[in-house]
Amino acid sequence: MHGGGDARVRAWARRRGRAGAALVAVLGLAALLLLAASWVSAASGDNDRARAAAEYKLARPRSPGPPPPHADFVWFPTSPRPAEATLLASVSTASTTTSSPIVKYAWDLEQGEGFQSGGPTLDTKFTTYAPRPVRLRVIDANGSSDIAAHTIQMSIPPPTVISPFPIVRILGIIKRRGVRIKQLSVRLGAGERSTVSCRGACPARAQSQAVPAAVKRLRWLRFRRFERFLRAGVALEIRVSKPGLVGSYTRYAIRRRKLPARTDACLDPGGRKPVACPVA
Repeated sequence: MHGGGDARVRAWARRRGRAGAALVAVLGLAALLLLAASWVSAASGDNDRARAAAEYKLARPRSPGPPPPHADFVWFPTSPRPAEATLLASVSTASTTTSSPIVKYAWDLEQGEGFQSGGPTLDTKFTTYAPRPVRLRVIDANGSSDIAAHTIQMSIPPPTVISPFPIVRILGIIKRRGVRIKQLSVRLGAGERSTVSCRGACPARAQSQAVPAAVKRLRWLRFRRFERFLRAGVALEIRVSKPGLVGSYTRYAIRRRKLPARTDACLDPGGRKPVACPVA
């Protein structure tokens, strides 16, 4: 009788022992999960605080530096004649702080040399009656820069000269061995003819176009035969003529790794030789 009771007690104790061990294991696992969750929450909080600090640093406005200079220039006389001494004078202004004065000037007369270092003034001469684009770049002590660009309108040509005076425009990309011409165009008036001739390794020897006399407005004509890669050593000559009048002559010399060198003059009434432009 007692033997059976003891067996039942021992079986019950074993069941209670296993249940207790399981309970202890469950409680231990729960404690570990709570500890891990607490650590993740703390780490997430640290990450959020770090992210907020980084975002604050990114969003916080930086202290503004001194403003850049303002480039500008004037010229005298206001409508120069060909070969007349012309003064270009900078009227640029530095920023409001005394620590950033203008320290460098560079002028570009659109003759193929780009910006050339100089001073606040430049003495020059123009050779024809065509409007002349000019640019001035200024740089201050902080390295900030600005560029001003103006087109100088020349004086009115005398009656013996084509008027309005023709304009020749060339656009291209400098290459190691020459220039890739993207556009070559000439502005002509009624009854005027333009001929582009090429010397050297040329895609074509010449191309000629004219504007009919009945046309009442100026026209831009493109010379597509030459809108391609031209090697260094090639020379393009653009002549614009009209019977009985002095015309225009422009020459581009193609160079390596540089803009084409440009030369401008007037053209004799016969339409063949470049000459100095007559002055009224």
